[in-house]
Amino acid sequence: VWDAERQLGPLCDDLFARADDALSEKHDRAPHFLGAIVIRQVSTYGDEVPCHDVIDGQQRLTTFQIIIAALRDIAREAKADAVADELDTYTRNKGMMARPEEEQFKVWPTEADIAYFTDVVSLGSREALERQYPIVIKRKKQQPRPVIVEAYTFFHDKFRSYIASD
Repeated sequence: VWDAERQLGPLCDDLFARADDALSEKHDRAPHFLGAIVIRQVSTYGDEVPCHDVIDGQQRLTTFQIIIAALRDIAREAKADAVADELDTYTRNKGMMARPEEEQFKVWPTEADIAYFTDVVSLGSREALERQYPIVIKRKKQQPRPVIVEAYTFFHDKFRSYIASD
């Protein structure tokens, strides 16, 4: 539900400021608080991946998963496969799973967004995502794509520009 102008843009600005500080070895900024995450452990058995219900913070966690997917895809475009593989470990569970189709992702969004989120994390490139969710023009007006897809393309554009500005 985040808006590009009011939430996603300022989040990118904060992340870029932190990255600039880290790259310049300036560490004089106060810590950045993103809010609390409240979770409840869910009982799991056997080979099931340990699981938690997110009571508060689902949107923040999902947003960071979208950011990581965009950065992973940018790394793949740049042929930085080791970086892309490392980033993938933050979105996907690895190893033995009792139910891989249900346990493959570190975070699951709300029911209404599962298909879009799965595509953002799984398709592997912006081009593949845009083929899945093309821009549609009706009555000379661009129709909105799913919010998660729009967030991914927003972050992809912003991070690609930031990286290219070096």
